[in-house]
Amino acid sequence: MKIYCIGIGPGDEKYFTPEAIQAIKKSDVLVGYKYYMSYVENLTKGKNKSAQA
Repeated sequence: MKIYCIGIGPGDEKYFTPEAIQAIKKSDVLVGYKYYMSYVENLTKGKNKSAQA
C-alpha cells in the first residue's frame, strides 16, 4: 500500500503537475476538503472518496 499526499486546490487541474495527476489516477481512496475535491472530480470517477468540510 502507498499513501500519496498532494495539494489539489485551490486551482484548476491545468496547474497540477503530471505526478499529482498520476497519483490521483493510481489511488483507490481519496480524502480531501470538500470544496477542493470538486477540482479533481473528473479524475475520481469510480473511486472511494471522503470529503471533509
